[in-house]
Amino acid sequence: MIRKLQKQGYIDALRGYAILGVLLVHSAQQVPPASHVLKLLRNFGIYGVQLFYVVSALALFMSWHFRNDHELSPVRNFFIRRLFRIAPMFWVVTVAFLALYGTAPGYWAPNGIHGWQIVGTLLFVNGFHPEAINAVVPGGWSVAVEMCFYLILPLLFCSIKNMRTALGFLAISLGIYIVSPTLVDSLFAGTFPSRQQYLLESFKYQNLMGQLPVFAMGVVTYFMVRDFSHSRVAAKTALGVAGVMLVLVAVFPKSPLIHHHLTMGVLLASLTFTLACYQAKRVANLLIVFIGKISYSMYLTQFFVIFTLRDLRVLQYFSRTDWGWLAYFLIATILIIMVSTLTHRYIEQPGIRLGQKLIAHLELTDEKRATEAPA
Repeated sequence: MIRKLQKQGYIDALRGYAILGVLLVHSAQQVPPASHVLKLLRNFGIYGVQLFYVVSALALFMSWHFRNDHELSPVRNFFIRRLFRIAPMFWVVTVAFLALYGTAPGYWAPNGIHGWQIVGTLLFVNGFHPEAINAVVPGGWSVAVEMCFYLILPLLFCSIKNMRTALGFLAISLGIYIVSPTLVDSLFAGTFPSRQQYLLESFKYQNLMGQLPVFAMGVVTYFMVRDFSHSRVAAKTALGVAGVMLVLVAVFPKSPLIHHHLTMGVLLASLTFTLACYQAKRVANLLIVFIGKISYSMYLTQFFVIFTLRDLRVLQYFSRTDWGWLAYFLIATILIIMVSTLTHRYIEQPGIRLGQKLIAHLELTDEKRATEAPA
């Protein structure tokens, strides 16, 4: 099952749709669409990050169960893979943003960017403080949350073995989510003046506790794919669940009773399982698979392109209409793909290969030690 899914580009296709959703939102912030339909589409694009999280949990569980029986030190190797996959591109972007935009006060760093925020960002611990999580790298919160999730993954790999324990993890994550706002308020009580309370409110959403149920839905999806991917009844049921969630989000767009990113998490997990069952080639086509492969670079480089277009005053040539937004979205997306193709090839892939070489060396060393050890 794992090899089959990877061969068909299933996971990468989902990542491709996720990054396009993110770009829908950020392009609309520059050139807003006029019609209600496109505004609604933009609103759904917000949840591209949640699709990334569902796919991440699914793919990592697949990878773990594929490699666990073939490696002597799977936990060590997991962290090496994640570090060499995420860090090189993120560090380059961190340095680039500091060089281009400096450390002056901004929306996410109202008191300016200081050394502790830079160090925290480079060490991926910026996700533990509201004034650091987005201070250096725009949109850095989602990477910070992902890295925090990696810290608990080995424990999850060892403790979640079937659908029952996966659902148990989902229940625990929902409990953590419920108490997390109170915990955040307690931890940072009196830290921010009233004019900076927006940092605290955003942080309640942009931290691992606020997103943990979405990752848990990805874990549940893994066991759905493993156990029920050949069941058409299960696929149709998942599609029906996705439809119900879509109606809830569309009919009650501002209801506080509906936690929209969690509702969308259920929707996206259901659609992910449905795609796993049907393996629709039109949905997982070559273009969207390619976009998915470079989606991490696209996420990190998008703001360079968007800010450059803004600073060059290109936005004045796009009317505030649906066609104006569409033209801007297409042009920005093409430019981001061009830049990201280069960064993926010359930054991401060398980092990944270096991590693979290190793992191969360490595995060989472990194997020699095991062979030479006295019986």
